[in-house]
Amino acid sequence: MVETLFNDVLHTVSTWNPKAEYLTERKYRDDLLEFLQEQLNSDSTPYSSAIWGLDPLSHHFVKKEAGRSLADIAIDNEIGIELKRNLKHKSQINRLVGQVVDYLNAYSCVIIVLCGRTEREAVSILKYNLKTILKSFSSHSEEEKLVTIILKSNCNKTRKTITQTVM
Repeated sequence: MVETLFNDVLHTVSTWNPKAEYLTERKYRDDLLEFLQEQLNSDSTPYSSAIWGLDPLSHHFVKKEAGRSLADIAIDNEIGIELKRNLKHKSQINRLVGQVVDYLNAYSCVIIVLCGRTEREAVSILKYNLKTILKSFSSHSEEEKLVTIILKSNCNKTRKTITQTVM
């Protein structure tokens, strides 16, 4: 069930194109949050619950998270989405890796969305560090954790989407 949801969310995030090249990470988060709420719940009504006789699985709880060990966006409290704008420096990468470690305790899957101008070398370092962390995490846990990086790069009018699964 979580894997199917993860694939649906991953596909949806991959199709998202920010409405603008925002100056803050928060604006990217709000744009993606609105998009996910629309796309993941497009066939549901506000009364989607077993009480009303409708399929409760067709409605997904998409919310903005708040807290130190919570991602920017959560879907059904199973998938955490963390956005980063202009990832370039080693200190930013180290902080992100630390955040992902925390998120893996709260969520089954984590999707990292890199927006704005991201350095290629930063992505390579991030992937390497995440692979190392996931190897040690999976040896201590019975549940397999998934972490994926989606790169949203703004290049004038065209936007590239690159999806890479770390583990």
